[in-house]
Amino acid sequence: MTSTSSGKWAGTYAGILAVLGIAFVFAPAYLAGGHYGGYGDNTRLVQSMRNAFIDYSGSGSAVLPDSLRTVVDYWARYHVAKAVIAALALLVLCSACRRLWVSYQGRSSQGHLAEGRGRTVGYVVAGVAASLGTVSAAALLMANIQGAIAPLSSAVSLLPAQRDSSLAGAIDAVRHGIATPGASPVADHLVADFARYHVVVAVLSAVFVAILGVLAVRLWRGRRAASNGIGALSYSTLPATATAATTLTVAAAVLVLCVANISSALEPARALSLFFAGG
Repeated sequence: MTSTSSGKWAGTYAGILAVLGIAFVFAPAYLAGGHYGGYGDNTRLVQSMRNAFIDYSGSGSAVLPDSLRTVVDYWARYHVAKAVIAALALLVLCSACRRLWVSYQGRSSQGHLAEGRGRTVGYVVAGVAASLGTVSAAALLMANIQGAIAPLSSAVSLLPAQRDSSLAGAIDAVRHGIATPGASPVADHLVADFARYHVVVAVLSAVFVAILGVLAVRLWRGRRAASNGIGALSYSTLPATATAATTLTVAAAVLVLCVANISSALEPARALSLFFAGG
């Protein structure tokens, strides 16, 4: 693959990702409807969630009132839109990673990487950047799948940090219900949804860790192809080695995330109470 063709496909991928990045930030609020405002203006959304939560906390029923149902449904659509855009970005980044890897293997098998350190360093930088971009897109996809599946718990995060007396009273009532399971249908429903909220991330992150582990192994084995079976660390094996190390590091971080969410899913009442307490 020539440098000219490499530049063309790199530019194409960069352009597509730039469009998707802009769409990820600005499009979901409009695609979801609801007329709560666009990017940088969530005042109406926050106020609507505050009022709806206060209504719900005092309803005495697990069934969401219309005011809260409207906000939660909007929030679910919002996250669905973001998840779709993140999935498209992930596909583009995976394609870019694959093309970069094929190019790297092709040049290494022909001995071209030995021509100079500059090109090898270029592959290292491109490989690590593409890997981190792919991981970031996957993380955004997981977060928005979580919000789409458990939008109520996700929407609770919209409650303003500055609590007036009405909101503080509503949160205190919920926390009291959490402390006495079965006494408050509202609190019980919030706890159950909060458990689902963390189960989603625990499952998705576990799958992600497995994929990253397999990918890291394949990258590490790819070092042999780059070194013609010698397997020693050299400039020809550096791109695969650096990318494999980055992948393993990210996998370890995602594993910590998985364990943390499993812990919260096993004790959702405690986790939700701490959330409302700001801890």
